[in-house]
Amino acid sequence: MMKVRKTIKCKITCLTERKKEALEKEYENLQKHLQKEEDVELYSANKQQADRYYDEIEEGKEYPISVRKDLIDVRRTDNRIAKYWLTVRVASVYGGINVPLKPHKSIPVEGGGVEYCESKILKKDGEFYFHLTLVKTVKPREEYSGLLAIDIGQKYLAVSVASHRDRPKFQGREIRGVRRHHSWLRKKLGEKKLKKEIDRLSDKESRKVEQKIHEITKELVEEADEHDELIVVGNLKGLRESNGDKGKTMNRMISNFPHYKFVRYLEYKANERGIEVVRMNEHGTSKECSRCGAEGNRPNQGLFKCPRCGYEVNADFNGAKNIFERTKVALGNIPSAGAVSEPALNPSDMVSTSGSPSGETEKGSSSLTSKAS
Repeated sequence: MMKVRKTIKCKITCLTERKKEALEKEYENLQKHLQKEEDVELYSANKQQADRYYDEIEEGKEYPISVRKDLIDVRRTDNRIAKYWLTVRVASVYGGINVPLKPHKSIPVEGGGVEYCESKILKKDGEFYFHLTLVKTVKPREEYSGLLAIDIGQKYLAVSVASHRDRPKFQGREIRGVRRHHSWLRKKLGEKKLKKEIDRLSDKESRKVEQKIHEITKELVEEADEHDELIVVGNLKGLRESNGDKGKTMNRMISNFPHYKFVRYLEYKANERGIEVVRMNEHGTSKECSRCGAEGNRPNQGLFKCPRCGYEVNADFNGAKNIFERTKVALGNIPSAGAVSEPALNPSDMVSTSGSPSGETEKGSSSLTSKAS
């Protein structure tokens, strides 16, 4: 069985004045307690959780209320105000206060393979949020009909090939554009010393990038689910070290690009459906020719050239093909990628898929032959 851990973000909404005052008081008293103020009125379990989790306290920083798992009381109702309600324990109201929740997705009922874990109540821009952490037990699939392999890169967040389709899929190029644009804006605002605007801009950037990662991982997992395919992705361990010192700009891109978040989202979305995500050692996959196996070179970030057979192809696609073939050899009984057409060398010549190019046959390339193991 697989254990899938995830967090459901809920906004605490439609608070009465009395409930808002009680929650504000509990939250503010928690901050005072953490800053070592004496005789602060705070619910005992909230105090115990704070002493347990928060060792080093930064002055001026606010910390969420940690909610012990045995005190999480989420109920689903037919109330017209909200479908979900949470009981929040506070020192100023005996029995706590019942607050309505607006989650970003449905909240599963505890039991039947779902267990609530320690969660938190936080405050942002004057609003309160409840982040419910839960663990779901899922039965993994015993067999797969095919394979979906993903290469994670800088220009495109994800380039994938799959047993069921005849073209590679390029996704996430717009993330690079979002980051570059916001980096330029932060620089301009920094010149004017507008720190609050810079913080607000960074939050906006994070939300845009996170939303795109959710969209891409959801699309890939739904595709693998529909075609009963195992997902394999390049292992990111040592990514920064393997890239070495490639200059200030490239090192900044590598450090800031959301590779690890992408893999984390991919894994929990896939595991929820009983699909495993295998992390394959991708050492050499970016340098090895996926056609003849010789060591090639990359004249630029997006192009791979093989000196032995003359193969020229998008570098990330070459890496994805190598990950696919390496996994197929390691696991066995995985059908080949279905007649994969090679992508054109110029991304502008490709058909858009999820905001990124899809493959077309390029000059001098040959397709992979589809055959079931």
